Amino acid sequence: MEPLFFWFEREDLEMDWVNLVAYIVYALVVGALVVDNIRLRIRRRRIVNDALQLAVDKVMLMQKLQEIASREDEKTIEKSDGFLKFISDSRDWAFTYIEKTQNKIIEFGDALEPLLYEDFLAKEDIDKIAAAYADLLEVLPEYIDPKGNIK
Repeated sequence: MEPLFFWFEREDLEMDWVNLVAYIVYALVVGALVVDNIRLRIRRRRIVNDALQLAVDKVMLMQKLQEIASREDEKTIEKSDGFLKFISDSRDWAFTYIEKTQNKIIEFGDALEPLLYEDFLAKEDIDKIAAAYADLLEVLPEYIDPKGNIK
């Protein structure tokens, strides 16, 4: 039967015990390195997973921020569009009002001018002037006079 370990075959047992101790130290060092390697791989995997999670979180946060920024831009655009529409409508209303007022003043002048050079005004002429004056007053915006009457 063969010996269990190769160092028992030699006659120089002291050298074999040195080899045995060196082998055990070598095995312990290799085992420690293997364990450390496994520990480092696990740690590296965790770090890589954390880094990937951080990258995913960053992308999600950037998307959220862009979404919020686009919503704010839409609100600003809606506000400015509403304001621009108000300005445009106001301008159109003002031009229409000015044109209508000018036409009424011309009509009033046309109704009043022939009557200005007459010495005596008949009842029909006064009614014509009153009607033209009433048409002219229709152009004015409503207001409340000092007596509280809406005109």
